[in-house]
Amino acid sequence: MIAAPWRRCRQLLLFGTWLRHRFDATWMGCFSTVACWAWFFGAAVLSRCEPGGATCTTPTMVQGADTFRRAYDLPAEAATAALARLLAPALQKGDVIALQGDLGAGKTSFARALINSLEGGPEEVPSPTFTLVQTYQRGALEIWHFDLYRLEDQEEAWELGLEEALAEGVSLIEWPDRLGSALPAERLDLTLHHSGEGRKAELVGRGSWAGRLAALQEELP
Repeated sequence: MIAAPWRRCRQLLLFGTWLRHRFDATWMGCFSTVACWAWFFGAAVLSRCEPGGATCTTPTMVQGADTFRRAYDLPAEAATAALARLLAPALQKGDVIALQGDLGAGKTSFARALINSLEGGPEEVPSPTFTLVQTYQRGALEIWHFDLYRLEDQEEAWELGLEEALAEGVSLIEWPDRLGSALPAERLDLTLHHSGEGRKAELVGRGSWAGRLAALQEELP
């Protein structure tokens, strides 16, 4: 479906070459080259979502090419555990889940539910408020649970083993804003809010997490 745009690109490129040789119009040649690639990529993307096409790669909830948003109501702790079970199979080595929300919003409760949703028996998962980090081996995954609330400088995070966690484990990070620019761009943001008698979870998948989040069912099991 991109043959026609490619032929138009070739015509623009040939036209630019002719201009450069005929009039020494370098700027016109450059313009035609830029126009060519803009035409080609724009037409290629649009061709995948045209009416009647077989596939469309733009989900309705996508906010940009590598971002996907979804929200879940959590009226009780059972719903929090259900969300954890929904996410657990999608975890991979190197993943980062940035847990955000006010004090008491349920960040540690969610982390506890997620850790216990992974392979292995029930495990005590205390808040790492004072230790700053706790690790758990769950099947093939090593889970690093960080609480960075008490960090005064983002450089202190590296002393906690953040580099190893990002490379080899799964990082659950409470108060991720303490990392500033060191927070990986590819991650799952999970923000918890109080909502009536329960909570609401807002998820934003970035990078590879966008596709994984989009693939999850919209309703909790």
